[in-house]
Amino acid sequence: MAAAQPPKPENMIWAALADPFGISAFLEQSLYWTPAEKNAQLPALKGFFLLNRCFWLGWALLLLGFSYARFSFRPKLEKAAGATITAAAGDTTEVSSRPTIHLKVQQWRSFRSIFSFELRELLFSWPFLLMMGFWLVIVFTEIYSRINSGGAYDDSLYPTTALLVWLIEGPLPYFALLLILFYTGELLWRDRERKMEGIIGSTPVTNPPMFWARALTLFSIPVLLMLAGVWLAVGVQIAYDYSNFEPRRYLAMFYYSGWPLFFYTTIILLVQILMPRKYLGMALAFAFFLATRPVVLGQLGLHHPLLQLGSFPSLVYTDMNGFGDTSRPFHHFAVHWSILGSVFVFLSYQLWPRSREGSLRVRWRNLRRQWRPGNTALLAGLGLLFLLSNLSIYHELHIETEYQSPQDQLDFKEAYERKYKHLHAGHSLFPTAIDQELELYPHLGKYKVKARCTVQNKSDSVLTQLFITERLPLAHLEVQGARLLERDSTFGAWLYQLDPALQPGGCFDYQYELLWERKGHQSSKSLLENGAYLLRDEYDPVLNYRPSLEIQDPTERHRRGLPPLIEEQVVETHINQEATMGRIDFNCIISTVENQTAIAPGSLVGQWVADGRAYFHYRSATPIAPILSFFSARYARRDTTVNGVGLELYFHPTHDYNIAHIQAYAAQALAYCEKTFGAYPFDHLRIAEIPSHWPFGGQAMPGTISMVADRLYLTDLRYSPTFDLVAKRTIHEVAHQWWGGVLCPKNTPGASLIIEGLAK
Repeated sequence: MAAAQPPKPENMIWAALADPFGISAFLEQSLYWTPAEKNAQLPALKGFFLLNRCFWLGWALLLLGFSYARFSFRPKLEKAAGATITAAAGDTTEVSSRPTIHLKVQQWRSFRSIFSFELRELLFSWPFLLMMGFWLVIVFTEIYSRINSGGAYDDSLYPTTALLVWLIEGPLPYFALLLILFYTGELLWRDRERKMEGIIGSTPVTNPPMFWARALTLFSIPVLLMLAGVWLAVGVQIAYDYSNFEPRRYLAMFYYSGWPLFFYTTIILLVQILMPRKYLGMALAFAFFLATRPVVLGQLGLHHPLLQLGSFPSLVYTDMNGFGDTSRPFHHFAVHWSILGSVFVFLSYQLWPRSREGSLRVRWRNLRRQWRPGNTALLAGLGLLFLLSNLSIYHELHIETEYQSPQDQLDFKEAYERKYKHLHAGHSLFPTAIDQELELYPHLGKYKVKARCTVQNKSDSVLTQLFITERLPLAHLEVQGARLLERDSTFGAWLYQLDPALQPGGCFDYQYELLWERKGHQSSKSLLENGAYLLRDEYDPVLNYRPSLEIQDPTERHRRGLPPLIEEQVVETHINQEATMGRIDFNCIISTVENQTAIAPGSLVGQWVADGRAYFHYRSATPIAPILSFFSARYARRDTTVNGVGLELYFHPTHDYNIAHIQAYAAQALAYCEKTFGAYPFDHLRIAEIPSHWPFGGQAMPGTISMVADRLYLTDLRYSPTFDLVAKRTIHEVAHQWWGGVLCPKNTPGASLIIEGLAK
């Protein structure tokens, strides 16, 4: 579990000592092995690997010796032999009055007493203390190895609450479920193993206090682990002089990470109650947990979320947007599985093995005999709620949106290829002008696009037909001088007859409109309530057949009778985007909510507010490369001027740690590149922050740069004395304004030398 590998050699010892399996020590030893050495060489018992084995073997021997010294093979006699009990002399008096018992008060007192006892037994037991210590070591290793020179360039990060919670949540399910699995058996079988079940069962304490005290003790295990993790994380933040603790994010962890664990606790509790042996119950619960993992069920063809027991939607959290639209599906499934968990708890309570009630068959017989109409009503109510929850989720997945299983997606790809592969043309249609209106509604989860584009045929062939494939469903599409031959809504395909035919070098106009709106359980990483970052390639229709929709797996293609794919020269995505596509005249009016700033490539020629919306008009003064993205967020802003160029920095208000450095490095890069490579073609340079879930460091567009939050703004320069990653990434993206912007090589092998190599 301590597989987080610290990148700095001097930090390897911490991971090596913390890993009882020796994985981290082995990784340290084989870090610089060549592929040939990895295939032939065996790990040597030396260095950190030897230290790791000696440390854990010594610790194991110490525990074994301690256990042997403390264990006794002789039963203890609690009372001396021959002791007698002397009865009190004198007359006895019959007491006629009977005490008044307040049942509810007595049950509450019994519950408090049993719960406090069980909690003390848990907290001060050796297994729990050892696992808690191991848990803290793992969490500390994860945190330390990431925030302290844990990046690809040995860069450090500020210990933000979002980052630390993410690091805690990684190993949490494994530790929590292991402890729950173990202590469920201990709590349920402890009285029977100590031969105390008869005495406990004969006490006047009713079943509810006994059951709920032990059930809540089990539910408290993940809470205790999270509390310890929060305590450690806050301590790290204090040690690193970081004061933005964000308690709401810590509290959210107890819900978003704790709720799935609570549900699994109900399953483990029921399985253990049904089994006649403790270790059999543990084994079956563990096997059940493994068998219901999404990866296992997926192999069986059970991909639907409703068929994956305890499956919760993935969550994405960023400082800019919080959980965003990913929290709504989670709430829905939390209610859904909570209802089923309540059924499991109800059955566990009814089958609670009190005293010597015998086998499961006996308990079932007693349950039928003691069954009350209220139990039927409760179980029926829970069943009805669970059915309604199923129908509600089904509606969100299948009615509001179109659910596709992996098999459905493969069928779609196969059908698209078989039907339209013959229309894959080798023409080169590139835009020369784009004029669009973009309306963003981040709080409503929708956006509208109205675009008019001019396209030029840059190939040597005459084009008589035009095949268009949608990326998103289009509300309207019109091609100048063309007649619609076919409209296929299933595949989002449009086929036009060009009249007259488009000659080499010829141009035509087309315009389209679309509305994308989040429905059901859909989520978007692009359109966020705060921090929207929309790429043109996400919605702009493709003026050709889309090879990216083909099945890529050779085995699957062979199974379906599809021809092998023709291998093409692999080119980086970044190079594809910056390849020679010509230049365009760009004009865009982008609107958003009034309290946000909208950004697009081009010079800002107008800005106004109308009907509670903010409008921004951008236009390119000279033709630019058609690499276009659009931003909208509640930005803080810092401006300066460098040789007549307006340098504008847009960032999340709490991410201002490196703004002065970014501004200084961008200014230096602008001055150097202008002096060395030629004039900067724009009157502005904008650098805007985007949320951390984007999988790249930055993207350069004409006059505009997007930078990912945790790749630049949250880099902690206080603990990166040998390498300034903020300077490296800022200067690199500014240099792309020349290498990839002013100069765009052809999309051929070696293009990366011009675009990426010379920009470093």
